[in-house]
Amino acid sequence: MRKDNSQPKQEEQSDQEDQEPITQKPIYEASSDTSSEEENNQEQSEDGEEIEEIANLFKKRTRRRRHFEDNEEDENLVDSILKEMDKAADDDIDANRNDLPALNKLKILDKVTKFLIVSKYHDLFLEMNGTFILGKWLAQMPDGSFPSTPLKLGLLQAIQDLPISTKNLQESDLGKSVMAIYRNPNETVNVKRIAKLLIDKWSRIIYEIETNYTILNQAEENEDPEVPRTEHPKPNLNKILYSQENNTPFARIPEKNLFDFKYRPTKSSEDHSLMPDRNSEAINRLKKKLQIRKKRVKRATGEMSVDGRNLY
Repeated sequence: MRKDNSQPKQEEQSDQEDQEPITQKPIYEASSDTSSEEENNQEQSEDGEEIEEIANLFKKRTRRRRHFEDNEEDENLVDSILKEMDKAADDDIDANRNDLPALNKLKILDKVTKFLIVSKYHDLFLEMNGTFILGKWLAQMPDGSFPSTPLKLGLLQAIQDLPISTKNLQESDLGKSVMAIYRNPNETVNVKRIAKLLIDKWSRIIYEIETNYTILNQAEENEDPEVPRTEHPKPNLNKILYSQENNTPFARIPEKNLFDFKYRPTKSSEDHSLMPDRNSEAINRLKKKLQIRKKRVKRATGEMSVDGRNLY
């Protein structure tokens, strides 16, 4: 019997010894695995941040390169347009001196107006002395004639939105050319109107006249803070339509005025029945004149008798 009891105890101890290392091994292994995974994640995140920084640096460089490339393209385009405009103006001057039709500026007018409408090129155009070329285009020819009406009208309309400064006007003859067009007695109404608008605009810029009326009003208020205000008369309570005696919201019923006068009212106009009729006087005068004329005719001709007396 004792032998049988000892055997199961030994078996239980052996089972416990076998189970202890099995349960402890996975705990240490899991902790080591998690720590290694965290380290790997940190390394990957650091590597990812470095890669993003490098990529951003390359993007900035590419943007700068594109910006410089765009500026170079714009400068080349403006330079080519200005050279073409200058050549066309010189060719027209030579043609006018040789008594030939000056059509070179008209050929590229559409291209120039489309270019001047784009606000992107305005600053570059003015920096590269574009106002000098515009003054050359609008100037008089050697024989004293002005450019054609389509050229003047199209070019003046195109340069209305250009941010021209006093320095640009001083360095060119654009203002002189526009003033000559405005003073031309044979100029059309539309061209004169646009030229007048440009002259007024440039004169405000030269004399530094403020055109924003809100700023002008604020300046006046700052100079005269105590502006006398117009006093409005107080409302007459007797003329209010709504009765307030009984606090009722109904309108008052108008009362009929009694025309029981104690004194006869004075007449504002004279009695027409006592006044003579002017038309009748004029008719009587005409009748008298006709009678006088008839008498004169009778005296001149005389009365003719039956025998033929006073015929001649």
